[in-house]
Amino acid sequence: DGMVERPLRITLSDLQDLPHRQMVVTLECAGNGRTLMAPVPSGTPWRLGAVSTIRVTGTSLYHVLERAKTKSDAIEILFVGADRGEVKERQIEPFARSLSLDVARDPDVLLVWALNDEPLPLEHGHPVRLMVPSWYGMASVKWLVRISALSRPFEGFFQKENYVYEGERGSPGSRPVTIMRTRSLISWPADGSQHPL
Repeated sequence: DGMVERPLRITLSDLQDLPHRQMVVTLECAGNGRTLMAPVPSGTPWRLGAVSTIRVTGTSLYHVLERAKTKSDAIEILFVGADRGEVKERQIEPFARSLSLDVARDPDVLLVWALNDEPLPLEHGHPVRLMVPSWYGMASVKWLVRISALSRPFEGFFQKENYVYEGERGSPGSRPVTIMRTRSLISWPADGSQHPL
């Protein structure tokens, strides 16, 4: 809904009738390794195990956006999950994140209903979740219940106050966490070099 010409109500079977495909993706929690930070931020006390590689099945979000026909003044797409909770005293918020329209239209951004060839388990977002490859897991909103095209940047709690980088060199203020950062490098052997066994 939102800045679209044709608001849609889509069922799981409607999604499954659209062209779909499988992809292998690696998901990493933005808080992976948070217990090694100083000071330790709030959240699940992950050491280095909050990462996995999975095979997902779904349809490109692009197909749904094309059916709804985003208006020319749409700049972001908002994704709202069914989960909600108290983020501050007496402030209940659903888990919601947005992507720029350009990122949302990438054919690799999927609406997923299967994981490793099985129906998506409840703890992973059944019946449908968003999958944004190469981005930290918080962008891949679980238990998806609403997709809205916006004409202004989204300023919800999980976009502006939580899951943000703060005080980084060269970046005044805060900015939302997005693409996964490199955690390791293979520096030897050099790319293309040959070595005897």
